[in-house]
Amino acid sequence: MDKLSVKTKQRGRPLKFNDPQEIANKGDQFFTDCDEKKIPYTITGLAIALGFTSRQMLAEYEMHEGFGDIIKRLRIRVETEVEKRLFGNNPTGSIFWLKNYGWKDKTEVEISGDLTLSARVAESRKRLKTGIENT
Repeated sequence: MDKLSVKTKQRGRPLKFNDPQEIANKGDQFFTDCDEKKIPYTITGLAIALGFTSRQMLAEYEMHEGFGDIIKRLRIRVETEVEKRLFGNNPTGSIFWLKNYGWKDKTEVEISGDLTLSARVAESRKRLKTGIENT
């Protein structure tokens, strides 16, 4: 399939990129630049490096055929960087960022069995009676 014949339903503004590999290359350059300057990866920084005017444009490109996997790969590299920073001295910002991307810091515990008050009282009485009889 010809690079320019990527079939998409054209809505709104025309695509800035017609070749998914072009976005991949620009994204990789963003990561290289961040590494050289020792600055963290960010979604907004990635959007700017790609020449987008908003983070939303990343989501829009992700919906176009041929671009989805590349955009996901770029996003996951940013997310990986944030996860690494969770192990640093001040993880608050990273935690907040991850929560905005669907991560949760709660634990759900499922308990089963007979947990009625009468069952607990009967069990306590039985233990108490056994304890008195053994003295």
